Amino acid sequence: MYQVEFIPVSLEKKDSRFYIEADMSILCRHVGKDEFFMCTPILSNNEYRLELPSVLIAGYRRYRSQKFAIYGFGRNLLSGYKFYKMLKAVNSSWINYPYRVCMDYEEWMAEAKVACLISNKS
Repeated sequence: MYQVEFIPVSLEKKDSRFYIEADMSILCRHVGKDEFFMCTPILSNNEYRLELPSVLIAGYRRYRSQKFAIYGFGRNLLSGYKFYKMLKAVNSSWINYPYRVCMDYEEWMAEAKVACLISNKS
């Protein structure tokens, strides 16, 4: 159905901020028009875990309905979903996306690593 490669490029502390850069490559083999899946990067060490904003990859109709909801009702309506970016799935093609986030630094982040959790929503 899909294949996701999540390659962390850098995890870096600058002043009191923590910057995460990664490259996402997503192969959409077959994503139905009303289907979607989410890629959620997770920053963790042995003791702490933090879910970062998700990237939503949506089929044609799901993508359009989400876009119309954002335009019609405003981004505040969907703020509870905590997604970073929404991408339209194009079957049998690769989507390359640079994932970049910044947050307040905490001491536990010095030894943390990033992994990606994929959740399938149909």
